[in-house]
Amino acid sequence: MGVVHAFRKQYDEAIKCFKECLNIVKKHYQSFGNMGLCYAKLGQRAQAIAALDRAIEINPAYEPAIVNRGIIAGLGVDEKLPDGPVEIIDYSKD
Repeated sequence: MGVVHAFRKQYDEAIKCFKECLNIVKKHYQSFGNMGLCYAKLGQRAQAIAALDRAIEINPAYEPAIVNRGIIAGLGVDEKLPDGPVEIIDYSKD
């Protein structure tokens, strides 16, 4: 459901859903990565980077978090990610 909220630009609701997932699956790196994007869309750069760092810590090969962290680290302190569409890609499928 978090991805649906993110797609609808309901970033606060998406973050809540990803946190609920993390209460069940503590090392769900995709939720940390998705939260990072939502925080960045809200202009919360420090929280975005922390979430992406956690995703990378859990799965050092998780390319979306690595790429997104680089982009978000380049933003200004209060700068948001551009308000474009959120792309949904299933990186975990075989």
